[in-house]
Amino acid sequence: MAHGSQINNGLDFASNKVLYVLGRSGPLRPSALAEQLATGRANVSKLVNRLELRGLVHKVKDPHDARASLVELTPLGIELSRDAFRIGDEMLREMTADWSAQEVSIFSHQMARFTRAAAEYERRVSTTPFP
Repeated sequence: MAHGSQINNGLDFASNKVLYVLGRSGPLRPSALAEQLATGRANVSKLVNRLELRGLVHKVKDPHDARASLVELTPLGIELSRDAFRIGDEMLREMTADWSAQEVSIFSHQMARFTRAAAEYERRVSTTPFP
């Protein structure tokens, strides 16, 4: 069975993470993508350029602000993103195969709660100035 570490699409971890984030969130401004990836804009620019050359993402005009652009998955990028989600789903199914339905439900609830708390913490810390 394939695992997340065994995605064999020729892309590095950071590039696969871009595909995952865009697959989950849809088109994003480069600044929002940088925030989601917890990295700088310069790094996102390099990642996006590499993925554009491979035909996995492209930039489109932001329909809400003609001065801005969005990074969007191409059909091939969508396909690779779906592969990453599928592999992740398979991994979770394998890891929880001997759990009861109630245990899976509790875990799902707690993981969602943890994810919300982590996002809130990240927002709070990223907007708190250093002393």
